[in-house]
Amino acid sequence: MTAIDYFTRTDTVRIATERRDGGEVVTPIWAVVVDGVPYIRSAYGPEAKWYRRVQRTGDATFVDGPDRYPVTIENVDDEETNAEVDEA
Repeated sequence: MTAIDYFTRTDTVRIATERRDGGEVVTPIWAVVVDGVPYIRSAYGPEAKWYRRVQRTGDATFVDGPDRYPVTIENVDDEETNAEVDEA
């Protein structure tokens, strides 16, 4: 199974982010796939702890049982893409 398969078959994914002390926190979050690209959003905006950790490191790992999918996070500022993600 691939990361895209994981994102496609569930609306809620588990994202692992790194704390400042090097520990890991796994948080369930909302996710969608639009045109073959996975997207995640913070329901609580920039105040969410996982979101702040991702902004600090730029990295995360998605966890699906024993499977782990390391990723690099990119912010999307394109209004058209954000509208497509909202619609999905």
